[in-house]
Amino acid sequence: MKLVDQSPFPVLVEISQIDLDSLRGELGQSVEEVIEALNSMVSNIDDEFFEIVSQQSNFQLTKSLEPGRASLYHIILTADDPIFPKFCLEQIAY
Repeated sequence: MKLVDQSPFPVLVEISQIDLDSLRGELGQSVEEVIEALNSMVSNIDDEFFEIVSQQSNFQLTKSLEPGRASLYHIILTADDPIFPKFCLEQIAY
């Protein structure tokens, strides 16, 4: 499948074994700052809510990746709930 030939759809990008200096928070902050903010939430909220909040943490890649280090997944919505949506992931071959 050629991704450029597809209609737009949401994806999850999984990168294995990356150096922290290759990432920064989506607002430009350090990875350590993002992780510290998440850790401070752990003691203040229940596990289910933490899972939702932590999934909203995004990172920017600041360096090129070696081929084969990333996996792509199509995010398929299975239950459209505004607070607790359910989804499944389908790996994309590229």
